[in-house]
Amino acid sequence: MKKTTSERLLAVSLLLNVLLMTAGLAVAYPFRERLWQHYLDWRGKAAIVVFGDSMTAQGEWGILLDNRNVKNSGLAGLGVVHLKGQVQAQVVRFSPEVCLVMAGINDLTLMQRPVSEVSADYAELLEQVQAAGIRPVVQLTLYEQADPVSKAKVDSLNQWLVHYCRERTIRWVDPNQWLADEQGLRAVFARDKTHLNQAGYEVWAAHLRVLLHEMGY
Repeated sequence: MKKTTSERLLAVSLLLNVLLMTAGLAVAYPFRERLWQHYLDWRGKAAIVVFGDSMTAQGEWGILLDNRNVKNSGLAGLGVVHLKGQVQAQVVRFSPEVCLVMAGINDLTLMQRPVSEVSADYAELLEQVQAAGIRPVVQLTLYEQADPVSKAKVDSLNQWLVHYCRERTIRWVDPNQWLADEQGLRAVFARDKTHLNQAGYEVWAAHLRVLLHEMGY
């Protein structure tokens, strides 16, 4: 039985729609993390927030953690001194259950702030997170590449962070054990002196996925 003109037009229309949808998905796929982050901004809700400086901001955490309920609230170029004033807007407003935090390198190196001041600001930041009923997970500050002076400052801040977290039963992890050696950030994971390449983020995220699974996420 021959198809009528209207049936042929309907078939062509359906085919064109399928082709257009496929093309749209292909175009959107590389930007899926960005699109999802915009959605989370609009929704104003996420189970997990990652919060910190450019080390956090540059990670595609929804993809890396294989979890679409992860809000990236990283703010490039900021130190703990700035981030403590952004907790309400960048963390609390999403009502997360967990906040993964890493910061401090900008305070210690770019701003040359003493560890005592950075520590006080970090304590204020974490107190705000806990006061909102959110579970913080502190990720110790990552070393830079081959800079003994910077490494010594990071060690001092990290020692304080471990002590603080132990006293307050806050979960903490040390990304340096995965991404660094005795010289600092490993070149194989580095994009420049301070920042990670994709391989570095994938190693970091693999360990975080295990941690989050242990926590029930």
